Amino acid sequence: MSSWDLQKSRKVADMPRVNLENRIKLYRTAKGWNQHQLAKEMGLGVGVVHRIETRLVEPKVSLAYQFCDALGVSIENLFYKPGEVPPIQSDVR
Repeated sequence: MSSWDLQKSRKVADMPRVNLENRIKLYRTAKGWNQHQLAKEMGLGVGVVHRIETRLVEPKVSLAYQFCDALGVSIENLFYKPGEVPPIQSDVR
């Protein structure tokens, strides 16, 4: 690992971690889907959906957008900081 990579990794490690809340279950059930159906729609394993939905892990940005596309909601309505609860999106696609 180069010294630049080491400095960069330290900066990332020093950044405060934001634990995001999500509304995956809310929008998933609004569509009448269970975790298996959402996983199939996204081409993922059900374990991945479960771990993200229950906040055991946080998704990478690209995967977060896949959830939004599958559920038909904006990223701002699906993932948010604790205490900053956005209004529920009523036009779920």
